[in-house]
Amino acid sequence: MSGKNPRGAPFKKRPPYKLKVSHMPQSLRDYLSALEAELPEAFLRVEKPVSPRHRISAILEKIRRERRGAAVYFSSVEGSRLPVVGNL
Repeated sequence: MSGKNPRGAPFKKRPPYKLKVSHMPQSLRDYLSALEAELPEAFLRVEKPVSPRHRISAILEKIRRERRGAAVYFSSVEGSRLPVVGNL
């Protein structure tokens, strides 16, 4: 990448989120739990059902613009029994 966004403005760096845990998380589930507990400003949980086709990407884009770098956990995805995690 050239260091500029599609509109020509320079990319802004995300704030450095660092977990302060006594051990490295052994799984994605452990990592997300630690992130939510220690850095709630860097984690967003969406409980409402969302469409995987368009809604998830729209929410991720909005979060990227407003809360740079926040991980997003979608617990209820229409047509799926599995959750979706974005912006990790």
